[in-house]
Amino acid sequence: MRLRFTVVLGGLTLLIGMLTVAHPPAIAAPPEHSLTVSGTGVSTYPTFAPDIERYAVAGAAGAQLRVQATTSDPDGQVLVDGVPQGASADVVVTGEPGEEVSVIFDDVDGRVAHSLFLLPDGFPTLEAETVDGAELDPGVVLLTLSRFSQGEPFFETALDRNGVPVHVHEEAETSLDLKRQPNGSLTVQRGSAGSDWLAGAPLVVLDEQWQPTGATHSTVGLVNTDPHDSILLPNGHVILLSYEYRDTPDGQVQDSIAQEVDSDGEVVFEWSTESLVIDEETVKPGDPDYAHVNSVVVMDDGHWLLSFRHFSAVFKVARFDDGGFEAGEVMWRLGGRRSDFAFPDDEWAGPCAQHTASELPNGNILIFDNGGNQLGPDAPTLCVDPADPDQGRVNRPFTRISEYALDEQAMEATLVTAHAPPGRFAYFAGGVEQLPSGHRLVGWAASQQEVATELDDDGLTPLWTLRDTNPTTNQRLFTYRAHLAEVPDAIDPTVTVADPGEILQGTSARLDWQCRDRGGSGLAGCAATADGLLDTSTPGVHGVTVTATDAAGNSVTHETTYVVAPLERAVDAAVRTKGKAWKGVGLVGAAKKQQAATKIIKARKKQVAQVRITNRGNAPDRFLVTGKGATKVVKVVHRSGGRKISGKVTGAGFRTPTLAPGASVTVKVTFKRKRAVKRNQNFPVRVQSTSAASARDAVRVKVKVRK
Repeated sequence: MRLRFTVVLGGLTLLIGMLTVAHPPAIAAPPEHSLTVSGTGVSTYPTFAPDIERYAVAGAAGAQLRVQATTSDPDGQVLVDGVPQGASADVVVTGEPGEEVSVIFDDVDGRVAHSLFLLPDGFPTLEAETVDGAELDPGVVLLTLSRFSQGEPFFETALDRNGVPVHVHEEAETSLDLKRQPNGSLTVQRGSAGSDWLAGAPLVVLDEQWQPTGATHSTVGLVNTDPHDSILLPNGHVILLSYEYRDTPDGQVQDSIAQEVDSDGEVVFEWSTESLVIDEETVKPGDPDYAHVNSVVVMDDGHWLLSFRHFSAVFKVARFDDGGFEAGEVMWRLGGRRSDFAFPDDEWAGPCAQHTASELPNGNILIFDNGGNQLGPDAPTLCVDPADPDQGRVNRPFTRISEYALDEQAMEATLVTAHAPPGRFAYFAGGVEQLPSGHRLVGWAASQQEVATELDDDGLTPLWTLRDTNPTTNQRLFTYRAHLAEVPDAIDPTVTVADPGEILQGTSARLDWQCRDRGGSGLAGCAATADGLLDTSTPGVHGVTVTATDAAGNSVTHETTYVVAPLERAVDAAVRTKGKAWKGVGLVGAAKKQQAATKIIKARKKQVAQVRITNRGNAPDRFLVTGKGATKVVKVVHRSGGRKISGKVTGAGFRTPTLAPGASVTVKVTFKRKRAVKRNQNFPVRVQSTSAASARDAVRVKVKVRK
């Protein structure tokens, strides 16, 4: 800003200078971005916000999806699937489940990428909420979402913290316990067609692209491999669970078995509930599935921690001989009818129908404690009555996340924390795991108010929640358990290029391509040779490449070729008079070889000839038409499209409209006798391409004038 100062002296105004005052430049507001997605039956979540990179789109798989995006920076670019659209995009795209449509804003504020993940049919609309300021543990949340009903699909999925998938796989049969194993492998337990939905589910090893490696693990010498839990140890050993039927004098029962198999497929340890006195342990008498093992953990001292729902107890089982215990002996029971621990401050005297138990770094035991209730008039509850642990049962219709500190000298279990949201009752399945930060990730399973929760390190305060928003409770999907894992994007992006086909030399042509990412990191760039503008300057085979790169650094290059055809300019002129055939069709050359004749006898009698001009080249073209005008004997009028064009034809020439290859235009020539003489006169019509002088042809009309 320039300020001008003056001083008044005795009535004189004196200009004493110009002073420049410097101000810091104004800071421009960042450009505004908008992004909307629409289509028949299409919905999205979460709501668009500039700081949210990924969105889920339901109802779009296999259908048309309209993507509209703008940046307020007039010099900015919006790229959809890697293709520049200008500062505003309005594009219709299609895709398959698991694909991600990319929308990138590239403007004065930098480059911001967003991904639209296309959900499969039936996948729930999820809602995630993070407490302001909360620092969540890094990674994606692995779930197996379903309604746990026969014939219902299971969705193996990995979600970001907005509930948007980075991966979804739909499995028709059983799919449970998707997780990262101690040996680093990704695994899931999948059932086979016709199997019991809770049995016969081998452990499937996945690669970092979420594809089966071909490696599977099943129990050895047993009928079933149970999908509740598994462990792949760093030494190559595998721990699996199994439910095996056994005949007894009182009928058939189902023993719960944990088995360890070495890398050679040999059983190195196996433990079964067969050795137990069923009536002393189970809280569910008369049920063949009297124990129902649902989790196994290798404890810090090498022994096994096993959870049994129908015992309402967690067992520590000796994996090897240790301090008076032989391998396979029960070292202690936590909860149930024969609990070795007292619960001095737990009014419920331990767990009930719990689903997972694990050992914390401090030695405490963390339990997803389901609780129990009578689900029918004749159905027992699974909760042991603290007042009558030998026979009594009580209802406890709520679920809690319990932590116990064990005093193995006094044999007391102190309840350290118990997170029990009001009204929360997961009557089966579910789990809790301690995260590296000390937070806890809960998968609520049959309690459908929430799918998963991350608790603070106090074990009580929710920091993050995930919900299925379906208003109908029994239509919500829930997960067997929830597991947090680091799964870096190891999937290459994809490039799709439309076949350019054959292109005419010298014409303007641009490649039709798109780039997409499927690995969750999002598309970072999509570059085509010469920005996709095809070189058509010379005939022959040419090559072009498109390279896609995602934010994880994965890259793929697609190469394609196209053919540039030599440009051909050619014209064919033909002529005819009334009632006669065309002359000169397919013949290019002198007018006298392409001639039509007509005769004028009476005064004021008219004769008409037609000249047809056809583009015989392989590209659109215009043609210059010239011809002979009137003589002393014959008056000549040229018309085309109803307009009189004689002055142009006999002058600089008449330019035809642009004709596509094979298209034609007709010039009508009318002849009228001016004098009663006997004379023959020739009227040529010449045609030449406006693009190539060598492309020419000519015809003529021979007019016979008689008295």
